[in-house]
Amino acid sequence: MARNLIKDLGKVVEEERKRWGIPGVSVGVLQDGEIEAGGWGVTSIETEYPVLPETLFQIGSNSKIYTTTLLLTLVDDGTVDLDAPISTYLPELKLPDPEAQAKMKVRHLVSHQTGLFGDFFLDLGWGADALARSLSYFPTFRQLYQPEELWSYTNSNFNIAGRIIERILNMSFEDAMQARVLGPLGLTRTVQFPWDVFANSHAVGHRPETPGGDDIIVAREYWLNRHLNPAGGITANVADVLTFDKFHLGLGGGERDGKPVLSDATRLAMREPQIKAANFAEHWGLGWWLYTVDGTKVIGHGGGTNGFITRNTLLPEKNLAWAIFTNSLHGGSLIRNVERWLLKEVAGLTDTDPQVVSRSDADLARFAGEYENPSTRSTVTVDDGKLRIQSRSYNIATKQEVEYPAVVVSPVGDTRFMATTGREEGTLIDFLENPNGTIRLFWNGGRVVFKQ
Repeated sequence: MARNLIKDLGKVVEEERKRWGIPGVSVGVLQDGEIEAGGWGVTSIETEYPVLPETLFQIGSNSKIYTTTLLLTLVDDGTVDLDAPISTYLPELKLPDPEAQAKMKVRHLVSHQTGLFGDFFLDLGWGADALARSLSYFPTFRQLYQPEELWSYTNSNFNIAGRIIERILNMSFEDAMQARVLGPLGLTRTVQFPWDVFANSHAVGHRPETPGGDDIIVAREYWLNRHLNPAGGITANVADVLTFDKFHLGLGGGERDGKPVLSDATRLAMREPQIKAANFAEHWGLGWWLYTVDGTKVIGHGGGTNGFITRNTLLPEKNLAWAIFTNSLHGGSLIRNVERWLLKEVAGLTDTDPQVVSRSDADLARFAGEYENPSTRSTVTVDDGKLRIQSRSYNIATKQEVEYPAVVVSPVGDTRFMATTGREEGTLIDFLENPNGTIRLFWNGGRVVFKQ
């Protein structure tokens, strides 16, 4: 590993941290089989304790890769078949569309192909039955499309996957994760419960005081609810995440019952495209998002929880990986720019934005209109050769609605648009056409939002 990597990286991180007002950042790099990590800024704007290389951050939806890994240990054991209907393992599960449910396979859960509505954040307590209880609400959800028809990012899929794991192993999801993944890989600074965090240096999240505002406050809602652990419940430091990555790159790792945590064939199968994706990936694998940079294959995931934005990126062809953690919902811009520096300076790759193309307001008129799904209402208008997207989120559990500042996006293709300024710079918005050329939907944060 480059001798001054962390020193050079630190200059970039500090510049971006101050530019975007991020309290704390931790970055680690796995290169040549070795891990190097650094920390910058503070864990909290209230305590101002420093971020250390070993500081724990919530990794959010990066946890889905751990859950997929755990599920696939059961595939290796022969107790789960990825192509079996989910009802094979959860016959009591009731979903809103019996016809769609009959088509849902286990692999659809971890590649976001079920068509089931995706976000459910009701507080169901911290008892061991939280995950099982969450499924009792699923009959009230909406089936947005038929399985395999589309890709749409779906947290709820992982409740189902987690419950399958519990049912097969007859233990809690967290105990299964510890016994079959975290323990064998030696991930001693990776935890699943808030009470296990506090003995370690740990960051707290920060959010805008008002939606879209620059001023931030500590996010008091520190932890996701337990039933969301399969979708986003892990807290870890960058070194532990990169140790997990080291295993997935085939560079070594622990064993379970004298065998690797996953067979090589199963581990590599996670990187195989399952479905064409949108927004932040070209395709989705089993757990991993998949795309290319400068002709090189990239796998990874991201995470966003209560005041944390994180990203984990692996380049299998180069045996290279990094993890970038921030403790602010403003962290996306920093992550984008730090990652581009790492791609160039460490991986030798150039990541560029697509070119903006000129389109008349008349050409863009077909995109205008009202769009919605169960948790999002969006109004799209045409604005001087661009689209203006005004969105409101709706929490089906709390019945609260929040309106966010409008995002203006420029055309970069026939149905693809990109934000070119502000904190949203680089964000891609993809629309989907009907066969007759009218617009059916767009993807907002990976979720399908249908035109009304």
